[in-house]
This record gives sequence, structure tokens and C-alpha cells, in this order.
Amino acid sequence: MLFCDNSDDYVKNELSKYLKNIKDLNGNTIDFNSLSKKEQGFIIEFLKQPLEDVNVYCKGAYISDIKIDSSDTFYIQADIHTIDGKNLSSAANFIPKNKLDYKKYDLLNFEDFDRDYKFLFTTEKNLSTEERKDFLNKIQNSDFKDLENLDAFVNISLFQVSDDGTASSFFPTYFKNNLKLDYAKAAENVKKLDKDKKGTTNSSDPTLLKILWNNIKADLEKLKDFNKLKLEEESAFMQQNKDHSTLLKDLLK
Repeated sequence: MLFCDNSDDYVKNELSKYLKNIKDLNGNTIDFNSLSKKEQGFIIEFLKQPLEDVNVYCKGAYISDIKIDSSDTFYIQADIHTIDGKNLSSAANFIPKNKLDYKKYDLLNFEDFDRDYKFLFTTEKNLSTEERKDFLNKIQNSDFKDLENLDAFVNISLFQVSDDGTASSFFPTYFKNNLKLDYAKAAENVKKLDKDKKGTTNSSDPTLLKILWNNIKADLEKLKDFNKLKLEEESAFMQQNKDHSTLLKDLLK
């Protein structure tokens, strides 16, 4: 249960809420639809990750305090709340490939593609915006071997957003997960989460209950009709067998 995928409805509903609550670093609300398709793709990629990657964040993670800064690179940060009760600091930088001239990325020389690098981390440390940006700079300027022992989840990939805003990680460059979640507490809270969901359904508003009851009644009517048809078929079958039995006895006389 702990590592079961979040439902598609959960991911979609959470995303729709988050996209209405994006701010700049000064706390001003950002209209998601006013951003370019590329910027929208960056945001969706960042927000989907903790909702879909249950192997890292477990089931039921949610996000708050989403802020962006596009003054230089495209920077985004948020707090991630996991099912074990932890509050994590997360941030990502999306940097155009033509602005990144690091020797360690020479093997990813796709000249004919318009790509961006995604540098992302999540840590248990409570970091300010400046500390998060410093953390990202450290990741961007470190050799891979120096990232192994960071107390964080780190993901680096070559990334593309198409004209329609859809995004894909074209080439995963580096991945390391050093987050230490409390799995015992997480498993306990997942059970509570499932109970809460059942409780929410049972205590739904009258309109929803009426819809549910109408559906149940429709199913009961179908079952009633089915049983009636079944009895009629059984009766016809028995009568047919009775007729065949009588015919057979007459022939044997």
C-alpha cells in the first residue's frame, strides 16, 4: 500500500489545485496561463514528480508554497509533505543547454535538439530560497562522485518541452536518493488515509448519496430482472427436459 501509485484522479486533482496557487519569490500570484508553454511544461514536470514517484516520496505526498523565478534560469521551489509527516524542501533549475558548458556533460552533445537541463533536489533540511539556490549551484558545479553522500534526492536530466507544452526527460544524467523516510509511520498513516477516504465517501453530501443510491437501485432492478429471467429459463429448461423424458418413455414402450 505504501508504494502503490497515487490514482490518476489524485494526481490530476492535486495538479489542478497547485497550478492555481503559484507565486513569485515576492509572494505575488502568478497566472499559470500567462506563462509560455515551455515554462508551463517546467512547472508541471516539477509538480508531477512527487505525486508520481512513490518509490521516493511514498503514496499520498502533497505540495505547498510553490514559487517561481524566471529572471535568469527558470527556477521553481516548493515544500513537499510526505505521508510519514515530514516537510521537505525542494527546488529545481531548468537551464538551456546552450548556457551550460560543463565538460562532464560533453557526452550529451545533441546539437540538433532544443534541450534544457533539469537540476532537481529534495532534502529534509528546512531551507530558505537562497539556501535552495546555493544547493542547486553546488549540484550543478560538483562532480557526480561528490553528490553521492548528499542528504537529498538528486535528479539531473536532459529535458525537452514540445510546442504543445508536453514534457519529457530525454536523457537521465544522474539520479540518487538519500532521503530517509519513516516507513513504519508512513505505513500507519497510509492505513489512516485509506480509512479517511472511506469515511469521506460515507459522509458525502445528500446529493452525492442520492446519486449513489439511485445507482444502487438501478443495479438492484437489473439483478431482479436477471433473477426473474433466470427463473423463467430454468422453468422452460425443466419443462423441456420433462417433455423429452416423456417422449423417450413412449418410444421405449
